Amino acid sequence: CPFCRRFHAETLPALLDEYVDTGRLRIVLRDQPLPSHPNALSAARAVRCVAEQNESLYWRYSDALLAFHEPLDPERMRTAGAKVGADVAALKQCIASGRHDEAIASDARAAAEAGLTGTPSFVIGPTDPDGTVRGRVIRGAYPIDVFRNTIERALETANVDDAPLSADMSPAPEEDS
Repeated sequence: CPFCRRFHAETLPALLDEYVDTGRLRIVLRDQPLPSHPNALSAARAVRCVAEQNESLYWRYSDALLAFHEPLDPERMRTAGAKVGADVAALKQCIASGRHDEAIASDARAAAEAGLTGTPSFVIGPTDPDGTVRGRVIRGAYPIDVFRNTIERALETANVDDAPLSADMSPAPEEDS
């Protein structure tokens, strides 16, 4: 997804630096392979398969996949795997097995239940004990300032009374659906 690529390149590094690395925010990723992208499910499988080989390769592999400006296909997924040091034969076998499909489908169902129909989509707020995140939704590849404002408001609210955030942001035109 070109919008996911933009978020990954332009916004994520600032979020990691300003919030995650300082312990103020954690990022939880969920799979949402859209049917309009013919290789999205295979890419979701591939990322999980590489992480299964070596969890520390997850981000490096994600970076390698997002570095392609052409649509992902099986050959690019294998090339990216080789680039980060994954066992390419095992990667190919794992993708074909579909063994991560139920977990991927579970993530996609949760996104649909939350009304998230495109990528990238974000929920910013506190995590309940059951893993549910309550908060503001950002739909699209917005610049860092939109995330900063939303995160700061969520942190202020959490610090005041830990009340759930219920407002929703308008959908962005920069969202892949």
